Amino acid sequence: MGWDTLNIGLSGLQAAQIGLNVTGNNITNASTPGYSRQQITQAGASTALYSGVYGTLQMGVDVTGVQRVYSAALGAQVRQTQAASSGVSIYSTQVQNLDSVLANTTGGVASALTKFGSTLQSLAASPSNTGVRQAAMSAAQALVNSFQSANTQLSQINSGVNSQIQDSVNTINTLATQIAQVNSAIAQVAGSGASNTPNSLMDQRDQLLQTLSEQVGVTVNTEADGSMVDITIGNGVPLVTGSQATPLNVSYANSPSLAGQTQAVVQFQTATGGTQTIVDGAIGSGGTLGGLLQFRNASLNQAQTAMGQMATQIANSFNAQNALGLDANSAQGAAIFSVSGNSLQLATSDSSKLAAAAPIVTASSGGAMYNAAIEGVSGVTASATSVQAALTAVQAQVTTPSAGNITNATTAVAAAVTAANTALTNVTAAAAASPPTATAADVTAATAANTAVLAMSTAINAATAVPATGTWAQALTAAQTAATAANASTNTGSGAISAGSVSTGYFNSAIPTTVPPSTLKLTFTSATTYTVSGSPTASDNTGGPYTYTPGAPVSLNGGTISFTISGAPNSGDSFNVTQNLNGIADGRNATLLQNMQSYAPATAVGVSTTSAAAVIAANGAGVDPTYTGTPLQAGQNIKLTYNASGGFDVTDPYGNTTANAVTSYTSGSVIRVDGLSFSITGGPVAGDTFTVTASGIQAQAAAANTGGASVAVNGSGIDPTYTGVPLQAGQAVQLVYNSATSSFTATGPDGNQSIIAYTSGSPITVDGLSFTITGAGAAAPKTGDTFTVAPNVISGNSYSGGYSALVNLIGNTTSVMASNNTAQSALLSSAQTAQQSQSGVNLDEEAAHLIQYQQAYQASAKVIAIAQQMLDNLFAIPA
Repeated sequence: MGWDTLNIGLSGLQAAQIGLNVTGNNITNASTPGYSRQQITQAGASTALYSGVYGTLQMGVDVTGVQRVYSAALGAQVRQTQAASSGVSIYSTQVQNLDSVLANTTGGVASALTKFGSTLQSLAASPSNTGVRQAAMSAAQALVNSFQSANTQLSQINSGVNSQIQDSVNTINTLATQIAQVNSAIAQVAGSGASNTPNSLMDQRDQLLQTLSEQVGVTVNTEADGSMVDITIGNGVPLVTGSQATPLNVSYANSPSLAGQTQAVVQFQTATGGTQTIVDGAIGSGGTLGGLLQFRNASLNQAQTAMGQMATQIANSFNAQNALGLDANSAQGAAIFSVSGNSLQLATSDSSKLAAAAPIVTASSGGAMYNAAIEGVSGVTASATSVQAALTAVQAQVTTPSAGNITNATTAVAAAVTAANTALTNVTAAAAASPPTATAADVTAATAANTAVLAMSTAINAATAVPATGTWAQALTAAQTAATAANASTNTGSGAISAGSVSTGYFNSAIPTTVPPSTLKLTFTSATTYTVSGSPTASDNTGGPYTYTPGAPVSLNGGTISFTISGAPNSGDSFNVTQNLNGIADGRNATLLQNMQSYAPATAVGVSTTSAAAVIAANGAGVDPTYTGTPLQAGQNIKLTYNASGGFDVTDPYGNTTANAVTSYTSGSVIRVDGLSFSITGGPVAGDTFTVTASGIQAQAAAANTGGASVAVNGSGIDPTYTGVPLQAGQAVQLVYNSATSSFTATGPDGNQSIIAYTSGSPITVDGLSFTITGAGAAAPKTGDTFTVAPNVISGNSYSGGYSALVNLIGNTTSVMASNNTAQSALLSSAQTAQQSQSGVNLDEEAAHLIQYQQAYQASAKVIAIAQQMLDNLFAIPA
């Protein structure tokens, strides 16, 4: 019996010793990354001391193993939140850098655009001032510099992303190799027949998996015996299979957002030894690698594309308007800007090429000095105005004689004399210029007007010297004569002609620039009809009579000249349109350059109505050029509901309804709401609804494409049958061609892919977008050719508005990602806390275990001592 007691005590002593060792190991590894606390498992000894009617008594205790406390579910949760947190963190950091470039308010594009607009305003006010012209050109150069600086910084961000992608892939490969090696080591232990789990190797592998999750989102599949784990990334790309790691590669492809720029793409090795590119979206957004790729695709590429769009729009629209004006040399305006890559360039640094002047002058038919007035000779119109003011003052004295009125008349006549002298000097100089911009007849008329004004002055002097009514009557007659000689208009009705404008093609069929300038003349034959005469080109709509509608557009010169006449002209009244021969003093086109609408943010499409009696259509591009609010994004819409009061209730994209926002309805009249411009024609009834959708997408072929296929938007670019969530600004669909299957692989912003069979010219619809790719035979696309289709990220009705839309887009993304980063960090911390609460070492708990095992050790030692005493007593009994 003593021997049995001794063995029981020894087993307890050994169990307590192992427990103390495990507890001590836990305490010393409390701060070791990835360490999972361990505990011993015990069972009654397999050998029975006694078995009988009273039951079975085990001979002590067996330590069956040392196991780690670990939850696979909590480990997977930590990996998932770690990948999400790392992805959001790197995206947030990168988009903050991008935002700081675009939102630069001191030396960036925004301030350069403002300064450029300000100098154009000054040019409109002082077109003949060479200093002002040079300031405008300097501002244009500053704008170019700001674009180039911004694009350089964006390219640097792209290069930084490339480097970080390479570093991340290197880290992933290193970790994958280490995991494969640990897999092998664990499998060797399992294969050796050992009954205990290699806890330290399991901890090492789990820590490597968590570190790997910082780089990329992973899916981990564990074999039934726990010896091996297989790892895939993204949409099933193999990374580790048992003891074999499949390394990733990085290659470089041409950027879809900027010609000449390269971007890192990730590849994996196929089973046949080749490489296959992983589409960015297929990797997911998790981990540093996923976050970098998502940032590049959703923000950086879109920003670079938008900068390129803006540079092109500014260059094209500004050059187009400049070409509709006259420069400082009275020649057609030349191109000021060009585009290289995504940046603006100056096509010329010659400030005289800024076309500040409008090429035509419109005026009511006038008296002797009419030609000089419409030719823009400085001072002629001012002279006519001052003589009219003198006539008014003289009339006041005749009607109501007073000392004050005499003073006013004297002052006004003196001013008229000064103005008449200035006008005569300017007309004489204009006639003597080379080439002349006034005629000898103009000089004669100006001389006569000057003489008449001097006669008026003499009469006034006589009237003030001999203040008799008859003398003032003579002064009034002289003033009326002077006004007739200097007045620029002889029409008797209230009709007025607008300044007029020209369109593309005007300079190909312009009114001849002769002196005196050839004139197109509208003469009213009645209050409601007019004829057109003069020296038009063959394409002019001369003759008539034509019906007069007040305020309706009038087009001449083959449709390249347009203006309006308003009011009530009398029969015999006439209006003239002539070539502007004094462009240096005219700033009207500079005003158009300053205020021009650069491009349209959307088109009006889509109709839903319960009445066939009314139809809706977009006006032109569907954009209200006067709108200064925040433009609708692609896919957003407004709904108009016809009400009983004859107007429309309008519901915005967010569900807010404004009753009677359109107060009245006239069939065919223009309706402008939230930046959209459209018209409804017919007779709607109460309750009829009309939906107007802001759309507009961009479609472009990659600069590196080797095939000849092109891509174009179908109509508005919106698939009317699409019922999913529309793509937002910053998202895109990318199509890559495979000639072996004659199909495209289309990848959406969520990474999901679809295969689309290719037929040249057939409409393609993906994720709500509608477009066509065309190219067959020699022009067919080739394998690897890439096409990108996305909602327009440029919205706004001005250069500054368009850039602000881009800044707001990136700024909003920055704010969202910062919030997401905070939220994901909190989720990660929560997951780690949950894991550590189960697997981590609690020093207070381990201290209690130390006491527990120490007491067990002491108690077992006491059992052994008693057993020893029993044996000693037994051996002491005489034989």
